[in-house]
Parts: sequence; structure tokens; C-alpha cells
Amino acid sequence: MDKKEIINRINGTKIGLMSGPAYLLLITSPFRGFMRMKKYYKEYYNNMFVALNNVILGQYFDEEQNMRNVKQLYEKPDETKRLMKSWREEEEKFFKYCNDILNNLDKIKDNKLAERFEEFMNEFYEIWAAPLAVDGMASYTETELLDEFNSALNGVDKDNAHEYFAQLSHPAQVSFVGREHVALLNLVLLYKQGQNIKEALQEHQKTFFWVENNYKNVKILDKKYFFDKIKTESKKSEGEIRKEIDKIIDVDWIEENREKLLKKLKLNNNLKEKMRMTPILGEWLDNRKEINLRGNHVLNEFVKEVAKRKKIKVEDIYYFTPEDVLNLIRNGIGVSKQELNNRKKAIAFIITDSDKESLFSGEDAKEIGKALEKRYNECNKTEEIKGIVASRGNLGSIKGKARIVLDPSKDDFKNGEILVASMTRPEYVPLMKKALAIVTDEGGITSHAAIVSRELNVPCVIGTRNATRTIKSGDEIEIDLEKGVVRVVK
Repeated sequence: MDKKEIINRINGTKIGLMSGPAYLLLITSPFRGFMRMKKYYKEYYNNMFVALNNVILGQYFDEEQNMRNVKQLYEKPDETKRLMKSWREEEEKFFKYCNDILNNLDKIKDNKLAERFEEFMNEFYEIWAAPLAVDGMASYTETELLDEFNSALNGVDKDNAHEYFAQLSHPAQVSFVGREHVALLNLVLLYKQGQNIKEALQEHQKTFFWVENNYKNVKILDKKYFFDKIKTESKKSEGEIRKEIDKIIDVDWIEENREKLLKKLKLNNNLKEKMRMTPILGEWLDNRKEINLRGNHVLNEFVKEVAKRKKIKVEDIYYFTPEDVLNLIRNGIGVSKQELNNRKKAIAFIITDSDKESLFSGEDAKEIGKALEKRYNECNKTEEIKGIVASRGNLGSIKGKARIVLDPSKDDFKNGEILVASMTRPEYVPLMKKALAIVTDEGGITSHAAIVSRELNVPCVIGTRNATRTIKSGDEIEIDLEKGVVRVVK
């Protein structure tokens, strides 16, 4: 499909957006996964538009189709649960596969390396496909479902609708971020007691080295990284640490509280089942994030091996497609210098008709990117900054200095600032722990920002759509933690 046809298709689509730092090669797996969704679902994306500019990703999608993708999961909950159960079995196999496929990577010949890389990428595409239906679940939960929930409430209950909705939607599963933190805190207790934690620290690093990976920065966290965290956490008393552990791992109360609240609110049976389904789908989102981070580690190990053999920069290979990587391994032919320079300026990666893809670079990509941004702004006109209250932090409102953070690896975020981001991912957690409050453009009540902010008891408003576009770093902002409204006060 040529550039003109793609822009026409963009202009005929109601556009939604998710964004963050990324490289082309590292975002290929989920987007090839989108192309395999029809294997599992009646509803799936026909169009997906990606713009990469200065290593910042704009993932633009058909918001109406996204709504249909999510709603089908609620309409047949038993089928959805069976699919999730089957997928989790495949997930365990995938993690084992990831450990095995890297064995002797530096010793195999080029043709075998190419075969192994191609096999891994196909496995990675496939494991992505099923959970991608929940990728933008906020388009349904924070619109139709929240409206239905709000309409079912009366009086004081209606005043607390956001808080009740957040409580009912909170997953009764410890996130992988929470699992790592609990495991680290247990090491902190041993360290404070004077015990030798050398072997335990090594095992912790082996288990969680991948937790800060994303679509741009893939790294192996070393023992020093985790030991520094242990020393920082050891400033707390043993009582404080044990209380923090109990708060994270004691998830039984979440389910108990959910059922008590459902009984109190007297919702109809259909709405009750939707509210029970929401945290289950939120858990699937967290599982999906874990395969992303761990899979990207394996992909990056392949990239490093190819770069070493072919004497090319790792960063340059990040601008390759998987087919470009295979051509480099097999034939020694990479991307031309001119095309590489064009891709570094801008990339547009487009999926159409669910199974066709197009790649544009340079000026053509910039033109498509501008069309996407223009169309998104047309579809999302609003001057008010308003979202969903994911966590009140026991407050009614809060004021502070805002800081926009699009790439946490490049930002010196300070204690007590209000974190404003397009959406958060695991690498944002150190900033979230320092934040006075959190505001995001995207994400729903089961998003990373919502779950982690509740675990940390940090005030958080999600899904504003325009916070990063309206607020500037250094602005004094006030957040109404009952209505989800954010105002710039000076």
C-alpha cells in the first residue's frame, strides 16, 4: 500500500494512541502478533499504525475496533478464561524455551544462528497474539463499563464511583514488579540480620535481571544494581519492611473486599460478572508485559551476537527488521547507509488488512507521522485534563510541581515531583516511588500505573489522554482525587 492510500486510511479511522521510547526491531514482535490475532478471535485489528521519531514511539490504533476487541472478552467470559488458561501453559513453555535457545549462541555457525533467530522470532510473534486483545482495554472499561457502573449507583455510592471502580478492578495477583520487590525485601531482612546473602543475591539477579527492559533499553541488571537497592531499603526498620511485604503479598483481602463491595452495591448479575472479569483481564495484561521484557532480553542477545560477528553497531541493528537481520547473517548484506540514516530520522510501520505490512522511512515516514498526529488530535479534542482516579492515596486533592517524563532513562526526576507520563512501564517504578502523585495520558484501571500506584499508595490519575500535551515540566498542578480532574494553577 502506498503512502497516499495509507494517509487516506488514517483519515477514515478514529485514532487512539499509546506512546513511549522504542526501536523498530524491538517493537516488531507485538506488531507481528497483531497480525496473528485472527487465529484466536472473531474481532481483531485490521489496521495498526506506528510512527517512530527520535526513538519515541507513537502506536496509533483503530479505537472503535479496539473497543470490539475488548468487549468480545467480556461477552464470552468462559471462553476467555479457557483461552487464558491455555495461553499460560504456552507462556511457561516460552520462558523455558527462552532459557534454552541462548545455549552456545556464540559457538554455532552463521546458518544455524539464522535458523535459530528465525525460529525464536516466530515463537515470539505467536506468544504475543492472544493477549493483545486486552492491550487497550481502557477504551471499554473507562468508558462504557464505567458509565454502566456509575449509572447503577445512587447517593453516596455514586460520589465514590471512581474509588469503588478501582477497588473492584484491582487484580488479586501480585504483579511481577511486586514479586521482585517482595523477594528483594526478604533479602533486606537477611542483610539487616547480618546473614551472608551472596548466593541469595545471585539467585535474585538471575531471576529478575530483566525487570527494567522496554522497547528501547534492554539491559541485564547486575548484582551491584540489586545490592544497591538492598542497602537503600535497609534504612527502613524491620517492622516497616515486614509491613510492606505483608501489604503486597496479602492479596486474599482483595477478593474478599471485592465480593463484599459487590454485595453492598447490589449490582445486577450481568454487571457483577463484568466487574469480576475486569481484574482477571488485568492480570493477563501483567503476564503479557512479562513475556515482552523477557523475550526482548533474548532478542537483544541475538542482536549482540550478530553485531559482534558482522562488526556492526548494536544500535544500528535496532533499526533493522527481522528480515534485515536474517539477510545480514546469511548474506552479509545489511541495511544501506542511506536507508539507515533515513530510518534514524523517522519510521512509519503500518499494518493493513490484518496481514499486510509496509515500512516507510525519512520524509515519507514524517509525513505519515504528521497525518497520524493530526488525526489523533481531531478525534480527541478536549481542553480539560480529566481521567480516572486509580489511587487516591488517602487524599482528596494534592498540589505539586509537574515533570513530563517520556523516557525514564534520560530524566533526572526529583523526590516529591508529580510524574506526568504517556503511560508507565516497569522502568518507571523507581520514579513512581519518588513521586508525589502520578498522571498518565493512557492506560486503564488495570494498567501498570494503576496497579503499582495502589501497591505504593501513591495518588494516581490515569487515562487523561492529553496530560503530556497540556502540562509543561515545572508547572504547578492541582489534582482533584475525587473527580480525576487535573488543573494547571500557575
